[in-house]
Amino acid sequence: MNVIFDNWVIRLVGKVSKYDLKKIFENNETAILLGDDTYWTEAFLLCVKSFTNDVEFLVAVCSDIVLEPSIISHKKNDLLIIGFNNDIVAIDLNIAKVASSKQLGSPFYFAKFIENRIIVITEIGVFALTDELKEIFYQPTNLVESFRFMENELIIITESEARTIDIFYTPTTTPDA
Repeated sequence: MNVIFDNWVIRLVGKVSKYDLKKIFENNETAILLGDDTYWTEAFLLCVKSFTNDVEFLVAVCSDIVLEPSIISHKKNDLLIIGFNNDIVAIDLNIAKVASSKQLGSPFYFAKFIENRIIVITEIGVFALTDELKEIFYQPTNLVESFRFMENELIIITESEARTIDIFYTPTTTPDA
């Protein structure tokens, strides 16, 4: 899988072994490790490279589930957003460092930039986050079976209900305030 945006290409190199992961971090000062490297089922390696300068770095994502990490980009801020396990992480591509991260409390399913926010769907809830991964709102749900976006709404389907969430809802006080 390759993701190309602006001056960047992000390539999923593939799964890596514990031995290879150790060698990558011994020999590469710009590598970024996401997740717990002491216990994991799969480790996925991403290669991030700029078309306009010599910036290139590796991101290893240690996962306790077999799903590949989800990758989205934010062109305005040169942010790479990676969702995996119960986490979402923002990497600033200009400095090749983790800019912010958030624990979600349940397994990550999907994320999408919509205007000035990131909508994140987890196994049992929906978050709206800022670019800095600050929480705008959280809506708990039953176990999510499917979902779809329709204009300004997100429809969440669970075993017991179909629920509509206004993705531009803004509470009067924000949880991270």
